[in-house]
Amino acid sequence: MKDFNQFQNCILSTRPTLDALSDCNVLKRKGIKAYPSPSMVIKYNKSSIINFKYDAIIFTSRHAVKIALSEYKNQNTTFFCVGSSTAKIVREHGGKKIFVGNSDSLQLSKKIGDNLKKNSKVLWITSKDASESFSNELKKNNISVDRENVYFTSPNQAIDFKSKQLIKKGRVKVILFFSTRSAEIWLNLVKNEKLLNYIKSISFVTINHDIAELLSTQEGLNCFVAKRKRRASVLAKAIKVFKGF
Repeated sequence: MKDFNQFQNCILSTRPTLDALSDCNVLKRKGIKAYPSPSMVIKYNKSSIINFKYDAIIFTSRHAVKIALSEYKNQNTTFFCVGSSTAKIVREHGGKKIFVGNSDSLQLSKKIGDNLKKNSKVLWITSKDASESFSNELKKNNISVDRENVYFTSPNQAIDFKSKQLIKKGRVKVILFFSTRSAEIWLNLVKNEKLLNYIKSISFVTINHDIAELLSTQEGLNCFVAKRKRRASVLAKAIKVFKGF
């Protein structure tokens, strides 16, 4: 068995494994040890998108793009994307006319209302777990919304072995959260593993205030909120907190 005393202080990312590994690689280039600690896995549904009847296609998650546009060829489609990373993947699949939000779904709904005519019909491609609040905002602007769920998230049953050992050894200094759902799942896993007392001294960096409120109000955890609702901003904040700035 490995001696976990050999590990330096580190950061954990709670996103699904591939996303978390991407975070870890960025932090590694900054000289910081980081490891994935996924709270859930992403599972895809088969999707076939035909855009003959829609004025625009909307993506509020980059995960939705990967499956929905895998065989899509209509380059004249208008796309609305919640943020720059989502828009990047749409471009990689041939999208040309793309409106990009600032990673805030409510702001994106306003941008859609400002750029589409009333009574327009749009297709929102998303996750089964996504709230209807986004769709409801569009409907307030007299925009008809069809929703297609192309993926869903499934909670992990336990925290991975490495994360547990690093937490118990006091090696984890910062933990990253990018969604309320992942925070809720991860906290439940921590409680199930009886690790709650071990994480009281850890700093948590979140992408928005809702997650921070959940962690601080319910569990009294020490939280820091990224300046912007973007992955790069979360990582930048995490680096500062890790280094004690």
